[in-house]
Amino acid sequence: MSIRNEIKKVSLNGIKLEVTYKEHDVEENYINEITKKCAPIVHNDLRTAFLALRPFLITISEQTEAGLFNVSNIDEKPTDDMEKHVTKYVITGYSLGGSEESAGVTLIGQKILKSGQVLNLIAPFTKYEQNDSAEAYPYAAQLCEAVERCNEEVKLYLFEGKYRIIQKQLDFEEHPDVTDVTETSELEKVLIESIPKKKRGRKRQEIAIEVAYA
Repeated sequence: MSIRNEIKKVSLNGIKLEVTYKEHDVEENYINEITKKCAPIVHNDLRTAFLALRPFLITISEQTEAGLFNVSNIDEKPTDDMEKHVTKYVITGYSLGGSEESAGVTLIGQKILKSGQVLNLIAPFTKYEQNDSAEAYPYAAQLCEAVERCNEEVKLYLFEGKYRIIQKQLDFEEHPDVTDVTETSELEKVLIESIPKKKRGRKRQEIAIEVAYA
């Protein structure tokens, strides 16, 4: 069975994803539209890909900080000085639309105001292919690449298990010499050795482990 998955809409709620995608069965010639509210915590690579969309949200929606960006840095990691200005922006999702020459994206995000209140931002739908008019969005090609990177990370999350695992509980008796602990995996031994030793008592340790992905 030959299946092709097409991402249509992605929402990032802090550390969790909600994704709508189309499942194309090429052989049987049918399409399923699936929406998933995902429990696993997203991988840091996916969060980094989302951060890279901030300059595009800022420039498309013509925010004050749009002047910080140009064709040479729109797809680069912001400098520390630039980050001070853009850290108030958060990408919460995007929605894909159109096809071929009309394909594009709607970016969705928030701006944290000085008052602490949140201003919701929805950028106008922006096509990846632009004409040469003065009104054309100048960073459409870079926008397309940035969205594709997000799509790839979302697919790795959904279909390849690339996500962040939280090992919520690791209970063990603490001993003066933790090397006496038996029947532990090599990973647990490393984790145990990193925990301060106490003479007595129990300790519950919450450990975040990033899934290694080659």
